[in-house]
Amino acid sequence: MVPDVRLPEPDRSIGVYLEPPVHLGWFDVTRPQKVEAVACDLQLLRGMGLTGVAPGLETPDATSSRAHFLREVDQVRSAGFEGPLLAYAPFKRLLASRGLDAAIQAVDQMHSETTARGLGPVVWSIADEPSNVGHDVGLRDIRARAQELAPGVQFAGHLNHPGDRQYLELLDIVLINEGFGVDQRDIEEVRQAGANPWLYNMTNRRMAAGFYLWRLGAEGYLQWHGRMPTADPFDPTDGREDDVQLLYPTDVPCPPVADVDLALFDLVDGVNDLRWLLWLEQQAEKGEEAADLLSQLKGEVPGRWANLAGLGEQQLTTWRSRIVDLVAKQPAKGME
Repeated sequence: MVPDVRLPEPDRSIGVYLEPPVHLGWFDVTRPQKVEAVACDLQLLRGMGLTGVAPGLETPDATSSRAHFLREVDQVRSAGFEGPLLAYAPFKRLLASRGLDAAIQAVDQMHSETTARGLGPVVWSIADEPSNVGHDVGLRDIRARAQELAPGVQFAGHLNHPGDRQYLELLDIVLINEGFGVDQRDIEEVRQAGANPWLYNMTNRRMAAGFYLWRLGAEGYLQWHGRMPTADPFDPTDGREDDVQLLYPTDVPCPPVADVDLALFDLVDGVNDLRWLLWLEQQAEKGEEAADLLSQLKGEVPGRWANLAGLGEQQLTTWRSRIVDLVAKQPAKGME
């Protein structure tokens, strides 16, 4: 018997960093297939339930590349990804090639164009684990100048060290992981600095994308990489990204059956856990039994990451099953 329940869509961005398949750019004859391949990747990920993506966007440093950037953003939005869109590399490339003022003016122009076209917020990454040697690229200068030249532009950063706390006030979206600290108090510190907290690259993907994300009230989760090989993608010993590709390379842009890493399903399970929790919150507004279970889960899901070390996959499945049990006896026409 299938319970008669329609689960709500996730209310936050959960997904992956996604570069185009690198091997399709090796030869002139295959380069047009990159757009087709990205479209199929986006369709696959959205169809699996993921709601967020950080795509490999063009650097908008000329008329043609700006048009390309807008097409890429439109492609992502058309695939159904609606939340803040993280532009991971473009600003950093602009900064390196054109200098600070020109980089800020370029992203300000793209902000105006994406806004005019209704393409939703694009957030520009300016901090990539800045406590690592050589990664502090003058973040305070960037933010101060942006407030003068482009006050509407939003910036993001990845922070993975306690020393990165000094940068919180410079960012609109802060992505943190275990290296920075991901306890409830860390989330509150990010919010007090005026930024929106996201998680990234956690060791337990299902927990981080589902129960723990819900427990913290964090607003997003991103995992790298959907695709991002740095050398030969067909040779797992070549390059440095052999252990973090979730979509494996194929000889055609849109294979009939996608070849994916099992870790991708951890994210999907996390998304589904979150959808059940959101459903439970809805039911708790009108049912005592659901309200009791919601209260129990809020008490049982730890607000400290270290307290999750002893919790395995079975605990996550048990928590979800307790929610499902509320509707298991109801006849239904279908369930999403």
